[in-house]
Amino acid sequence: MSITAQQLLDVLRIAPEGLTSKQVSAKLGIATYEASSRLSKLAAYGKIERMKSSLSRRKARWRLKQEHNDRQDLP
Repeated sequence: MSITAQQLLDVLRIAPEGLTSKQVSAKLGIATYEASSRLSKLAAYGKIERMKSSLSRRKARWRLKQEHNDRQDLP
């Protein structure tokens, strides 16, 4: 299944506390590596940010950047 950037952003929009790559993959029904790759690309474009975890890199959470979280009409 191919997912769009908008689908990823929509999943993150409903979880302001952020989600791990594994949680995103479960919600979208895709492989964790695919979610992780797509999330990294969205972060590189400045749409989302990675919240560091003191426990492990794998436990890091992704969330919308605040400026994007406030907008209702993302392209």
